Amino acid sequence: MNQTPLNVHIIWHSEYETGLDFAEFLYNRLTRNVGDSLSRGIGIPIYFHTHKNSSIDFNDSKRNILIIFINSSSLKDESWNGFINDLNKSTNLDSNSLLIPVAISKQSYKVKGEISKRNFIRLFDKKEIEEKKRLLIQRISNEMCRFLYGANRISDIPKTKKSKSLPVKLFISHTKIDGMKIAKQINNYILSETPLKTFFDANDIRTGEYFRDEIIDNIKSDDSVMLVIQSDKYSSREWCRTEVIEAKTFNRPIVVLNRLENGEYRSFPYMANVRTIKRGDSSVKLEINEIEDIIVETLLETLKFKFQNLLISYFVESFNIKDLKIQILSYPPELLSCLNIKENTIVFYPEPPLSEEEIKILNKIGKSIRYLTPSQIPILNRKIDSENINVGLSISSNEELSKYGISKIHLKDYFVEMSRYIISSKFKISFGGDLNWSEQDNYSSILVDLIHTYNRNTSMKDNIITNYVASYLVEKITEEQEVEAYPYIKFEKIKETTIERKIGEISRIKKAISLSNMRKIMNDNINCRISIGGKSTKFLGIYPGVLEEIIIALKTRKPLFLIGGFGGVTKAVTDFLSKGNSNIITNEYQFKDPEYKKFHLDYNSFAEKHGIKKIDYDEMQDFLKKIDISHLNNGLTKEENLELFLTRDLVKIITLVLKGIINLGKKE
Repeated sequence: MNQTPLNVHIIWHSEYETGLDFAEFLYNRLTRNVGDSLSRGIGIPIYFHTHKNSSIDFNDSKRNILIIFINSSSLKDESWNGFINDLNKSTNLDSNSLLIPVAISKQSYKVKGEISKRNFIRLFDKKEIEEKKRLLIQRISNEMCRFLYGANRISDIPKTKKSKSLPVKLFISHTKIDGMKIAKQINNYILSETPLKTFFDANDIRTGEYFRDEIIDNIKSDDSVMLVIQSDKYSSREWCRTEVIEAKTFNRPIVVLNRLENGEYRSFPYMANVRTIKRGDSSVKLEINEIEDIIVETLLETLKFKFQNLLISYFVESFNIKDLKIQILSYPPELLSCLNIKENTIVFYPEPPLSEEEIKILNKIGKSIRYLTPSQIPILNRKIDSENINVGLSISSNEELSKYGISKIHLKDYFVEMSRYIISSKFKISFGGDLNWSEQDNYSSILVDLIHTYNRNTSMKDNIITNYVASYLVEKITEEQEVEAYPYIKFEKIKETTIERKIGEISRIKKAISLSNMRKIMNDNINCRISIGGKSTKFLGIYPGVLEEIIIALKTRKPLFLIGGFGGVTKAVTDFLSKGNSNIITNEYQFKDPEYKKFHLDYNSFAEKHGIKKIDYDEMQDFLKKIDISHLNNGLTKEENLELFLTRDLVKIITLVLKGIINLGKKE
């Protein structure tokens, strides 16, 4: 399969406790804000590493960026110094890799090896944590923009040419009558405090050059981004309007700083459909931190603009639709950007999808033009009844996440993104167990938000999600929860079995039997299952929950997608299918937990007394040894499944899973 466009690896010493805080901050800014399920963000894959658990594959992506936090307490650790200097060598040898060292303190420069000769981001120059984060995201987003746009970095240019380095160029569009002060304030700060370059006004045009030609040349430059200072008089000025239209014509990123004081007599229609920010009181000058925020938001929009183009291109190549007439936009389509698009063209643009009302307006340009986001690519020309496809989704934490550069913030994001693409493809979803009803992680609310976004005005009006609830948990589902989820989420409350009624009060054995019964019933009602992670210890069932779901699916020949790159019991099964063994699915491994060992003995004694099946890991191993990858029955080739076994890249996972489901539909 094609390499993904970009991976970012954030690396810090395991004893540096603030490392995770910085890493999660960067994840929220560069990937997605996991606190907002409808946030689209930039979408860049980010992985977390400490020197004790690091495994970085430079071949998984076309480009790699390594951000290394270096603190003084880690300098005495020889293995750490060796590790980061090995990474330094790797990036030196690979022109498609970028290493960004971050100095936590002045002592960070004492790190041993060649890495000490690099130019660091100096976080110690700032005192407050918010100031440090602002500096961090500004410098990193600037370097990432230059890296993706192919502009030279100072360190890459021979000494004789360093003065000619090509940073991202910020075109500041403003009107002199009421926008000059703010524009000049931003321009002066950028030139004195950042590595950015600006195009400000006539003073930046060489003597003798044609005014219009020079402005247009600067706007259409591949490394330019436009920052509009929207003052009261801006929309009334011909040159300002021309600059915006030219930027859109040449498909350049635009950010609008709203500095309206009294308002406009007529708003300029072609300045819509872009990133708009509001900083400061329009009647006073900007504070330094506000200017820094403006620069950061502009750089992030520039980064998003470029990365989304690369990402959509990746999807198009992965689904083998590049032979069709295709137009890729880095921002949502509008009448101006679509005027010159020919009939029978497919226009791909970033998530989320436009509303049906907007699509109707765009269709007036050409009825045969289709407008799709990456999540809608799987529905292109397919011949399957999507609304009757029910996907069982198992995404669960496990003890090994950090080993694979993954944290809880990733897992939550992956749950939302996987659900987003399943829902947008108009498939149904089934879950087993609790949807984590809490103010922080109310997954039911997240799913309802996604349904509203991706399935408005469709025939799928109810029961898009089925939440299977084991019998011992049924009483915990309140009427309020059911009302909130209605009509999109159905709670399938499993009744007690005869054996459960005999047990009476809730015990570990009763919980385990209840969970197994729920999993069997859910399996009967799904068309395929996706499994990620899964605890191998400290579980409540007869077997680890995700493992039990996998085995049930395999025995009933349900199509099964195993994503093994996150460890846990899913990886244990992929190891069996690809290597023929796994230590997790053994009595020896499970009996390391004395509580489970006692439960195992108690359960098997109970099972023998009541004539039900015993816990038997040897039998499970024998079963797995007799099957191979073809038994996954999931519409993917052996090579594609092996890739799914290993990858941690969410985009690649989604692409493979949706491709498999579509292939299953074609078979039918």
